[in-house]
Amino acid sequence: MRIFIVRELPLNFMGGVNTLLGAILRWADSAGHDVMVLAPGSSRGPLFGAPVMSTRYFGMPVAGGRTGFVFPYVPKGRLEAALRRFRPDVIHCMHPISLGPIVAMVARRLGIPLVGSYHTLYHTYVTYYGMGALSDLIWVHTRWSLNLTDLVLSPSDTVKEVLAAHGVRNVQSWMRGVDGDAFNPDRRDEALREDLTGGDASRPLALYVEGCGIAQRANFVHLRQHVGKGS
Repeated sequence: MRIFIVRELPLNFMGGVNTLLGAILRWADSAGHDVMVLAPGSSRGPLFGAPVMSTRYFGMPVAGGRTGFVFPYVPKGRLEAALRRFRPDVIHCMHPISLGPIVAMVARRLGIPLVGSYHTLYHTYVTYYGMGALSDLIWVHTRWSLNLTDLVLSPSDTVKEVLAAHGVRNVQSWMRGVDGDAFNPDRRDEALREDLTGGDASRPLALYVEGCGIAQRANFVHLRQHVGKGS
């Protein structure tokens, strides 16, 4: 299979979606599928064997002056030429925002099936940036851009219900599981547990790894409110 993947954030942005993209590319490479990636940012070499088509973007700063929101753009003619050369069987837009509508237009013209996947509750965590008034507008755009695709993939049944409640059509859950090689009991390190528990390895140990801090906290709060405080 030939798969064209569209990523809305630069590949050097730390976050779960880029981690997922890496897992997809490693799987595709091992399974013999051909993949091409479109992502904003400077030109770079292949990513896990997949060629990368770069495009320009502009970023909007948030608290602290760092870039928080990214808006990429690709000319329709350039995208169509790339798709005609690559000849994908399917296009996958990872959380379509800026690129999604352009990709949908070209995909429809070329008759290529288009899949969209939903990853981040942007409408919830804009409040952490002091822009809560944009929440409803984000849902309007999210519903519109996702409904341009032939199929929407949700990370869980709970998020699937949220999307459906906001008018997103053709939603299916995409259960991805856990990497059993990376997260394996054989990797247990007693010396590390003793160090982290102050010398008592029998004590319960909980670790929290925060990737995109504000986004992850907002996602957790929203989902907890949705499924109930007892969950």
